[in-house]
Amino acid sequence: MSHARGLISMSWMSPWGEIIVQSGFKAARQPRAEQGWYVLPVPDARGEGVVLPCPVIDDCGRPLSSHSEELRSLAWDFWSYQDIEIPVLSELENRYGDLGFRPLATRC
Repeated sequence: MSHARGLISMSWMSPWGEIIVQSGFKAARQPRAEQGWYVLPVPDARGEGVVLPCPVIDDCGRPLSSHSEELRSLAWDFWSYQDIEIPVLSELENRYGDLGFRPLATRC
């Protein structure tokens, strides 16, 4: 495997129920194998957004879809401040086996 694309999700329980924030990513092998992989966030990925058990209302009082532009932007903002490399590469390794390197944070 030399590349991957997908969604990264985080969920937690709130007083209103489970909140799920999803955003896109792409991962690719570096040209030199010893340099490992790089992971980048991907804006506007299919499925990106915020899933809530209760409606989110816009300024005009209309409920927003979990994949509306406003909630997609919120998900992008949330994930843009997170280090997504380790969880993405760990999940890819769990699914597809050894990727040929270890992320810096998990090297011994």
